[in-house]
Amino acid sequence: MERSSLARSQKPLLVDSLERIRLTTRVSQQEWLDLLGVHWDEYQSFKSGHSAIEERAIEAVARRFNFPSHAFINDEIDYRALALSVEAKERVPERYLRAAHGRRRATMNSVDYLERIGGWRLRLDVIEKFEFPEIELQDAFAPISVLFMTDLCSYLHRRQFRSSVLFSMGAYTFEATKKTIVGQLFSAMSSVKELYEHFFSDCMRLFEANCDYRLTKIDAEGGVLEISSNSHVAGDLGVVHIGNKHLCQFKAGMIACIPMYLGRPMARVEETSCVHRGDTVCRFEFSFSEVGTVTPP
Repeated sequence: MERSSLARSQKPLLVDSLERIRLTTRVSQQEWLDLLGVHWDEYQSFKSGHSAIEERAIEAVARRFNFPSHAFINDEIDYRALALSVEAKERVPERYLRAAHGRRRATMNSVDYLERIGGWRLRLDVIEKFEFPEIELQDAFAPISVLFMTDLCSYLHRRQFRSSVLFSMGAYTFEATKKTIVGQLFSAMSSVKELYEHFFSDCMRLFEANCDYRLTKIDAEGGVLEISSNSHVAGDLGVVHIGNKHLCQFKAGMIACIPMYLGRPMARVEETSCVHRGDTVCRFEFSFSEVGTVTPP
C-alpha cells in the first residue's frame, strides 16, 4: 500500500515535531506511548530513524492537542500555544518575585535569543531549569526580580557558553525592540549621543530600578557609563552588589547595540572596573561613530 502524505513527510522533521510536542506538553512517557499506540521499543526505533510511525498515531496526537494533522507536514504547529494550554495554573517561582523591580522584556528577549541560537530544546531547557512557565513570558511589563537574569547568565556560563554569547544576548535588545514603539522612538533621535542620554536617563527608569545608571561622560565619539546597585533593592535581596560578572557581559552587549537604532555599527565597549571583581563601581567605556551606516543583521 502506498504510504500517506503524512508518512512520506520528512522523517527528521516528524521525529523532532513529535518530541517537541511531548516535552512541551509534559506528557508522561507511558501516556505518550498509549496515545501513539506503540511500545517503548517501537518508539525508540522510530526516533532513531529505523522505522516509520503509522498515520493513525500522528492523527491521534493532532486530535489530542487540537490542531490539523497537516500541520506536521507544513511545520505549522504553534508550540507556544501548546505550552500555554498546559501551563494555565503555573506561576513564576517565588524566588523570581523577590524585590521584583525589573520588567520582563529583557527576560523574554533573552529566552527568544537562546532559542534563536540553540533551537527549541535550549529554550525548553531554560524554562524547565528555572521552572518559569511559558505563560509568564507574554507580558513585557510584568515585574520580575533581577535574580532571574543573574541566575540565567550564571547557568549559561556553567554550561560552557562563552562570554561572547552573553554579550550577544544583551545586544539582541536591538533586534527584539527595533519594531516596537520604543524602537521607533529611538530611531527618531537626532544623534547617537542623544540616544545614549535618553536611554540611560529616562528609559532605564521605566525598565528597571535595580541599579542606578549614570553617564559620567558623553560626547560625539563615546562615553563612560557607571552602574551601581540600588542599595534598597540589594538590601531586599540580601546582597551587597546586585548581579554578577556574567550579567555585566549581558549589559555590555546592551550598551553596545544602542547606535544600531540609527543604523550605525555597534559601539565598542569595555568594562574597565567591576564591583564583582572588587571595584567600587561597574564602569563601561564605549566608543561609537556618528557617521556611516550599516544594514542591521
